Amino acid sequence: MMRRKTTLGMLTAAFAGGAVTLMATASLQAAIWEGAGGAGVGDNVSWGDANNWDTLVVPNNNSTDVEFSGNIAPASIDMVGGNWTIRDLFIRSSQTNDLTLGSGASNTQITGRHVTLETGAGDLNLGRLLGTQSSRTLTVTDATQVLTMQYGGGVNSAAGTVFDGAGTTRLNWINNNQAQRNITINSGARLEITSNLSVTGGNNSDSTALLNGSGTLAAFGDTRTAAFGRKGTGLATFTGTLADSNANAAHLLNVELGATTTANSQSSRSNFNGTQIFGGNNTYTGNTTVNQGTLLVNGTHTGGGNYLVRGTASTADGGVAKTGTLGGIGAIGLKNAATFTVGGTMLDGSRGVLYPGANNTDTDTLTIGTNGNGNKLVVDDKGILRIDIGAATASDRVAVIGDLELNAGSQLDLIALSGAWDGSTYTVATFTGSLLGAGVFTTVAGLDANYQVNYNTSSITLSAIPEPASLALLGLGGLLMLPRRRA
Repeated sequence: MMRRKTTLGMLTAAFAGGAVTLMATASLQAAIWEGAGGAGVGDNVSWGDANNWDTLVVPNNNSTDVEFSGNIAPASIDMVGGNWTIRDLFIRSSQTNDLTLGSGASNTQITGRHVTLETGAGDLNLGRLLGTQSSRTLTVTDATQVLTMQYGGGVNSAAGTVFDGAGTTRLNWINNNQAQRNITINSGARLEITSNLSVTGGNNSDSTALLNGSGTLAAFGDTRTAAFGRKGTGLATFTGTLADSNANAAHLLNVELGATTTANSQSSRSNFNGTQIFGGNNTYTGNTTVNQGTLLVNGTHTGGGNYLVRGTASTADGGVAKTGTLGGIGAIGLKNAATFTVGGTMLDGSRGVLYPGANNTDTDTLTIGTNGNGNKLVVDDKGILRIDIGAATASDRVAVIGDLELNAGSQLDLIALSGAWDGSTYTVATFTGSLLGAGVFTTVAGLDANYQVNYNTSSITLSAIPEPASLALLGLGGLLMLPRRRA
């Protein structure tokens, strides 16, 4: 087989006495696997055997791309002997057989930008994927293809990792969770986590460490937890789908935001104040926990498990009092008997806040519960229902399909927008079931002095306190309506 060396460079021109001299600079190379079929007669097994490569040089630098094509490579390539560094990895269309590179005992350290499975290529099992370069894109082109990073090690590139194409990437880490930077799953792409995923931003104090894109994030192999948010104040929007495993209905996806028991270190649980937006149609049936920062549900969630919105739960979560907030303008449908709880047992100073709406400048409705599923919204101790009040009856509202339970220590927090308290009656909560617990908020903050809170059979409203003259007229009208005594 003819050997070839691909050099990509920039040609510069120098003029000297009318002559033109071309000089190549900053070359990038491509190493192609040839195995036993090449002039070097390699062993067709070992990455570290130079005779397996068309360049007769083992690829091990950050300016060399690596290609596999033509089904020349064996099913599995031994990568023992070094932590191999390359630039980009390409599995070409003609490599139709599945391929395994390495195992947990050795590393494939990709310091470049891409791992790409072209259309028609077989599946790829990649031993370990390391590196801290500025960004990385993993492209699995066909819907039938699977890229398995079998032993992990991290995709913790500084600017985050993009999952692209129409296929599936499965991440499975040795230590069962892994600090990450931002993750973007593009439309059509599917990311399956085969161990807990902790998108925590590494040690970067400004990393938003959140989820972007419009593809699918799902559990695989067992019930898994995807945790987002470690430090910083960033904003990310995911309009795709969060889902359970499509291979086993018992393998659920749980979601956490902020401080998390799946994070890698105690210090990672105390400094997140960012916002994660879910704008798609989620179907995962595991639990959702908001410990710090803000989660906005602007899309739908069908068949969700228990929701818990709280602050710092204990000294094990970093020991610093924090607030977790959930808001949005979507519909959170809960599965049978699931409960949505705001507040609960936390460190002093920590709070859980339910704040309907997409922001704090307008009035919106957030729906919680599913008809016939026996769901319940509980505002517990240290739990706050926060409501924006506008003009002409406009206010935020939580619409509960099920029971509403108000316990001791609960709080209603009212925020006046322009035109508020104009004499209108405001509905801040509705419920289709019963009003349970204490049945009233322990504390009401921000209520106009001329208003009162009304706890009705299917709603909580705010109405203007009648003037004394109006009360007198009401009393007189009552007297006039009394029946006359017969003589």
